[in-house]
Formats: sequence, C-alpha cells, structure tokens
Amino acid sequence: MTLLEWLSTYVTLNFLVAAAYLGFRICSQVLGYFGQIQSSQNELRTHYSALFFILTLTGASSLVPSSEFFEPIAKVWSAPSLKSFSSQLSNPESGGHLAVALGSQKVSLNGDLLSLFCLIFCLCILGVGVRVFVREIRGLFRLRRKSYLLRRIGKVAIYAHDQVSVPFSFWLPGQRGIMVPSPMIAHPLHFRISIAHELQHHRQGDVRWIYLMLGLRCVCVLNPFMYLWFRQLEDLQEFACDEALLGRSKVKSLTYARCLVEVAEYALNQKTPFVCRTGVRFLVEQNLLKRRIEKMSFLSKKVKGSVGFTVGGVLFSLLAATALASNGMVGDRRVTMDQALIWKEQANSGEFPVVVNDLVLIELNRYLGTPEGREFMNSSLKRMEDYRSIVEGKFHEYQVPQEIMAIPIVESGYKNLEERKNPMYGAGIWQFIGPTAAVFGLKVDETVDERLNPALATDAAMRYLLSNKLRFSDWHLSVLAYNSGEGRVQKAIDELKSRDPWVIVRQGYATDKSYLAKVMAAILIMKNPRSLD
Repeated sequence: MTLLEWLSTYVTLNFLVAAAYLGFRICSQVLGYFGQIQSSQNELRTHYSALFFILTLTGASSLVPSSEFFEPIAKVWSAPSLKSFSSQLSNPESGGHLAVALGSQKVSLNGDLLSLFCLIFCLCILGVGVRVFVREIRGLFRLRRKSYLLRRIGKVAIYAHDQVSVPFSFWLPGQRGIMVPSPMIAHPLHFRISIAHELQHHRQGDVRWIYLMLGLRCVCVLNPFMYLWFRQLEDLQEFACDEALLGRSKVKSLTYARCLVEVAEYALNQKTPFVCRTGVRFLVEQNLLKRRIEKMSFLSKKVKGSVGFTVGGVLFSLLAATALASNGMVGDRRVTMDQALIWKEQANSGEFPVVVNDLVLIELNRYLGTPEGREFMNSSLKRMEDYRSIVEGKFHEYQVPQEIMAIPIVESGYKNLEERKNPMYGAGIWQFIGPTAAVFGLKVDETVDERLNPALATDAAMRYLLSNKLRFSDWHLSVLAYNSGEGRVQKAIDELKSRDPWVIVRQGYATDKSYLAKVMAAILIMKNPRSLD
C-alpha cells in the first residue's frame, strides 16, 4: 500500500470508531428522552454488527475513489515545491511528501521517512499487543492446567481454581471454558447462577468478540473513543447476560441481585483480571453493580422491536457517510499512469495525437503534484480565457489543432511578458526571441515591440508552427522545432536516422528535454480541468 492508502485507511478507521461511539451515545440519549427502551441483547448485537461494518468499510475504503467533500486536512504531493522537484520524487509509487495544515502553519514531511516511522510505530504497537496476548493466553493455559475439571456442558468445560476470585469465560483455540472460584462450589445457588451467566457469554459470542475488540484497541491506541466504546461494550455484555437470564425466568430478580452482590465481594480480591476473557465484572468506581441492579427493573416493560431497527439503520447510515467523508481527509495530488491514460482518451482529437509516457507523467506531477505547479496551472488557465477569442480566431484562420493553445501555457503561462522582465529574452505570450520575431514579420525596436501584441504574435506563431509542419510533416516535430529550432531538429533526424520526436528528446538533441512533455501535460490538464480540483 502507498503512503496515502495507509494514512487514509487509518484515518477512516479512527473516524468510524469515533462516529460509532458518539452515534450510540446520542441514540441512547434520544431514546431516553422519549421514554423508549431498547433490549440490551439487541443493542449488543447492533454493537457487534457495527464492529463488523466498520472493518468492512475500512477495508473497502482503499478501493473506493476518494470523494473530497471538503478541503483535505493532509495532502500528498510529489514534492514540496518546484525547486525540490525531481523525476524520482514524481514517481507515484514513492512516498511523496505529506503536507499537513496546522492552523496558519504548514508542515511538510518526507513520505518515505514518514512511512518508515509509521511502520516502526505500528510494529511496536503490534509487538506490545502480541506480547500482551501471548502472556495472557499462556497465563490462561497455565491456569487451566492447574485447575480441575468439574463438568462439561456441551462444548464448554467448567473449571475451578483456588486463586480465582471472580468467575469468567474464556476461549482458546479449540477450547471453550468457564473458570469459577473454588469457594463458590459451597454455594450451589450462586454457583448455578454464575455458570448460567457465563454460558450466556458463550452463546452471545462475547468470548470471541473480545479478541477483535482488543485488537482494534491496539490499532487505535491513540483514539480515546476506542477506550470509551470498549468500556461501553463490556458493560453491555453484562447487561445482555442479565437480561437473557431473567428473561427466561430461570431465576428471580431478587435472588440474582443477591448473587451479584456476593460475587462482587469476591471481585474485590481479584487483583489482575485477564484481558482476554469476559465474565462477571464489577467496577466500583463506575457503579456498575448498582446500574445492573437498577436496569433489572426495566426488564418487565415492553420493549419495542422497531427501536433496535431504527437505531441500527441510523447508525449504519452515519457510519457509511463518515467512511465516505473521511476517505477524502487525505488527498493525493499526484498523478498515476492509469489516470494519465484515462485523460489521454478524453483528450485525443485526431490531428494532434496526445502521447502519455514516463516523461509526460513527470511533467504532469510537476504541474499537479506540487503546490506551486498547481497554482501556476490554475492561474494560466484563467489568463488563457482572456486571450481565447484572439487565439481561437487565428486557429480557425490557419486551420491548426486546438491543442496548440497549450504552448503559451508552457512558454509564459499566458503572461504577456516584456523581454526585459524575462531572463530567457523572449516576449509576449508566445515568447518570441528577437531574431525569430523578425523572421516572421514582428517589429521589435526601441519604440515598439509587436511581440506584446497578442493578435500579431499569435499570427506569427501560427505561421512558424505551420512552416515547421510543412517541413517535418509532423505536429510533434513542429512543436519541438518551435522550442529548439528547426535546424537542430533536422540535425537530430539526420544523425539519428529517426523521425520519432521522443527518440530525439531522449538522445539529448532538444534544447529543453522536458519541453514536448510539458506541452503534452498542459494539453491533458487543459482538456481535463477537473484534474485541478
């Protein structure tokens, strides 16, 4: 994956987690305001569905084209500026440069170094997470080996251990188990209720979902919403178990509440609970025991099934919208070969064939993959509209292809520059130098410079390009000769025995090796203005 795909996927995942938690909280508050009650079991299933939906959306986000509903927070450029641009940095497969706007300040980071840092960071986080998992799983294996088997209920084995203070459920590859404190065996009623509670965790799939939740928390280690959602899910697992047991009328509410209080006393002695287990959990600081007992009073009320469907529909719509919006948080301003080829199909008109190759791709990334290049192209296309009527009129008069309009973009950016303000000693939008201007009838002296007359300069440029076309019978060679001179192009043809303009360019015969590629890139952008969005 490229830097953009890594960043976009990670940003999308974190935004989806935040949206899910906030969505659940808001729905809970709204339902409470209108006096509606949602089944804890249905709510838990909605949470699990949301987890699965988040992973699906995150995986699919890299396959969906970026949709920028707003200005991206971060942008990936080929290079931070035109001065630092090079062919190596223009390669879309490289890391590029990430620009992040922090208030009025802009921070530019080397993509390859950032990718390396992200990789090291992810490996460290993954290493810590794996270490915790391995330690806990080994601890569970050791605990199971030192415990004694009481009985089996279906595929679930029930174990007892002297050092366990709180009953809990666990899942290991090929093993489903329940661990209970040995002293609880002396209290048959509480023992039976605790076993029924832990079996419900297995039925709900909590013992497996806990691994996904912990893994997601390791990935989103810096996201506070992940920890809040994790805690909410743990609470909801307990509420759902309570609801299931009391709903089957196998135990009375008062008896169940007394059992919870007694097990809570055991829980005070549990110093280090296993992180990869589920079970009876009591957080005194959050008054979970009190809330569980209070929630039992609502179980007798009728719960509307439509409430859960409404909450699920609203939440999943919110997650889908969040995924779509967050997919544009990191915008890639570089151009790939596939994009360029699509633009080529839209730009080709026949008489002036547009070429896309590695040299053209470099220039596309120079114009679109750098902030300065993009600003230059935007400004050039705006100024081009001021001269469109004049230039197009001459095009129709001389019957030249419309693609020729891209030449002034490369030459001057459609700025009507005076010679004294131009270090290349050219003038006007077509950048004629003095000797060439004189050949094609433009008057240049101390009193007048007809190169600055757009209509006269355009007429001269059309005649120059047409004379090159008549000589070489090729528009590409004509454009190359406009920059390098017809004599230099003819010499290249004679020495190389080739009329391929790209062979001439690659062999170093062109005055400006990138000139023809720049013209091609300008044509592609000119005919695909949405590329500047």
